[in-house]
Amino acid sequence: MKKLGKFIILLSMVLLCGLVNLIVFLTIDQARLETTAFWVAWGFATPWTLLSALVLHLWAGKKQGEEVLRMPVAYYLCAIFGVLYLVVGLIFMYANIETLTALIIIEAIITVIYLIAVMYSMNTTDSIAKEEKVTKQKVFFIRMLASNVNTCLPMATDETVRAQLETLADNIRFSDPMSHQALAVIEGELANTIDEITLKLTDGNQDVSALIKKAEMQLSRRNAQCAMLK
Repeated sequence: MKKLGKFIILLSMVLLCGLVNLIVFLTIDQARLETTAFWVAWGFATPWTLLSALVLHLWAGKKQGEEVLRMPVAYYLCAIFGVLYLVVGLIFMYANIETLTALIIIEAIITVIYLIAVMYSMNTTDSIAKEEKVTKQKVFFIRMLASNVNTCLPMATDETVRAQLETLADNIRFSDPMSHQALAVIEGELANTIDEITLKLTDGNQDVSALIKKAEMQLSRRNAQCAMLK
């Protein structure tokens, strides 16, 4: 997310908190301001809610590329528990309740559930982000290989060679995209063969049919080994 977007979200949180405070202090019975129950309820309803929302907001935008995963979780938690804190806070701020026992118990329950939900959500989201990163790394080889073959196509002036390259490109595109450490050797050999084809075509040498067939065989071996690793 762009910095401006993050700033707008942050400013919105502060403005909403300010609006709630404005309404409360303009409408509350002044006698309630002298009670401990009011200030405890107010502390959870606004400062604590805003502080926790800011922490989640910072966490959501901590790493670029992961905002799509983190932001919905962060703002979903902010919305749910923000409303809970506000409702409970308003009840105890406006109602003629002096005892702190019920207020403290309710706020403690909400806070514990909130913290547990935050911890589980952070852990789950970070785990998903790590898995996605690993998956991107695993599919990079096939994407790179397909890109290299497509780069060769404009250089193939021989119709037969061009047709072979197009077939090779299709076979690569429809190959299993997930790589594996055990495939490192065969994938390295395949990449080298594609590089040889590229170098020959770059030099204007169209005699690459044997290399293309070699690449097809290596790709077939790679896919067979990949299937065995499933």
